[in-house]
Amino acid sequence: MSFVLDVFAKTSVILFVAVGLSMALRRSSASLRHALWIASLAGAVLLPIAAALVPQLEWSALPKTATSVTFLPMDNGPLSIAAPSPLPKPDVAKPPLTSSWAIAFVWMFGAVLLLFRFGAGVIAVRGVSKKAAGVDEEGWLTLIEELRSDLGLRRRVNVFFSQLPASPMTWGVLCPTVVLPATAHAWSKERRRVVLAHELAHVKRNDALTQIFVQLVCGIYWFNPLVWCAAHRIRIERERACDDQVLRLGTTASDYADHLIQILRGLRSQPTFSLAAVSMAQPSQLETRLVSILDSRASRRTLSKTGLALLGTITAVTTISFSAIGIAASAPLPPVSIVSIRVTPAPPAQPATKPPARSQRTRIGNGDVVPSSTVIPPRVIESKPPIYTDEASLARIEGTVTLEAAVDVRGGIKILRVVKGLGYGLDERAIGAALDWKFEPGARNGIPVETIMQLDVDFKLPPPKIDADGSEVLKVGRGVSPPTVISRVEPSYSDEARDAKYQGTVVVRATVHKDGTLTVDKVVRELGLGLDQKAIEALEMWKFKAATRNGEPVAVELNIEVNFNLK
Repeated sequence: MSFVLDVFAKTSVILFVAVGLSMALRRSSASLRHALWIASLAGAVLLPIAAALVPQLEWSALPKTATSVTFLPMDNGPLSIAAPSPLPKPDVAKPPLTSSWAIAFVWMFGAVLLLFRFGAGVIAVRGVSKKAAGVDEEGWLTLIEELRSDLGLRRRVNVFFSQLPASPMTWGVLCPTVVLPATAHAWSKERRRVVLAHELAHVKRNDALTQIFVQLVCGIYWFNPLVWCAAHRIRIERERACDDQVLRLGTTASDYADHLIQILRGLRSQPTFSLAAVSMAQPSQLETRLVSILDSRASRRTLSKTGLALLGTITAVTTISFSAIGIAASAPLPPVSIVSIRVTPAPPAQPATKPPARSQRTRIGNGDVVPSSTVIPPRVIESKPPIYTDEASLARIEGTVTLEAAVDVRGGIKILRVVKGLGYGLDERAIGAALDWKFEPGARNGIPVETIMQLDVDFKLPPPKIDADGSEVLKVGRGVSPPTVISRVEPSYSDEARDAKYQGTVVVRATVHKDGTLTVDKVVRELGLGLDQKAIEALEMWKFKAATRNGEPVAVELNIEVNFNLK
């Protein structure tokens, strides 16, 4: 998903640059602006390919941190810190359709729909050409050859007359075709000349090919409004460039403008045809085209092959270079939030002594262990304490959650069921804690085997905490108002963590004293690489207005979660 967002953002930047350059070149020729817009769309197509192939060059920037203080309403009793991520539940299948797949499906649906629309336009234009009549009048043939010579056009061009009252249009890449309305036989020689000159200018400029390219890019980037803006500007600049070609052949601007108005008045444009063909007269473009035609100061030069090659080279180099640039640690870090508190770690689980029901069943907990003569039960190598829920701590629930689990030959654990639960969300917290434990697998005759075992996860509330002045350290809630931040210092990344692109969350337990100072008592969840110390240094420089109970300042204990994230 980050790759897609990166491509979208960089493509938008390219198109924004094209907008700015187009405005700066408004006094330049339409041919140059048209080439600029085509180059911007070519860059949009090249960018994701280059981003996937070109090695990324990270642009290092210091990470910014943002902090916020959130006091959750709670009773005056020990509370738990919120889990850093949703706890897994046993035997629950993950949904097969993720957000990434949903986005891909929506994109594909839009792209296919637009490509089908383009295909319908191609079929419609081909149908018109098949039903149209060819040129057999000597005057038309002579005029076509004369204009081909004037424009330097070497390719053969097919000219047909259609019975549809449609605007003159050009289509076809390998075999260029110009379709004129049947009423063109009644046109004056001058009108015939300007219309044919305009359409043959499209052939000379390969506008049919660029029209197909634009439609394909719109199909790929249909979700980006800047791409549609670029396609609109390309249509406008394309017609202006062909108008400039006609005027360069000697037609006066006022006569050409009059012919254009008369053609548009007697004919109508076909939206379906405009998807695959290049139409001469579009009502929506008439006003801007007339202004451009009648502007005697407008530049009407065409873009040379050298200029076109230079623009293409600049576009390719700029796009490839831009695609290789990545920004490291440029996004603000997630907030530092003060959350609810206290966790009582469970003692490390010990091998149990309760006789198993079958040879592979081993109990780890408070019972006795009577292993099979041939099976050695799994052993806990590393364990993490469970985390209390707010609901359980408020209700002062203590006890043991017993889980049945399978340990595979690699020491991996899978929770099968809850044998004895406590409720209040503690069963899920016990499962989450147990899934993070590491085991030495069970063995039979020295060979690891899969075993089924029972785990006891203990939950016990700690005794009240006493501050240095002898007063009790309370919890926010039950008449205790939270402390208010007066001043704070933002935590910073350590050089070691930034170089290693290390990220995660540090959780500390802290006390806000009556005088408004903060003391970090313990790091509940370590992150390493100097980030634990960076979090502590920043937090201990914070100043608070003390928490109060019945209007009197009191000391409160809090857990603080500091997120370090590089994007």
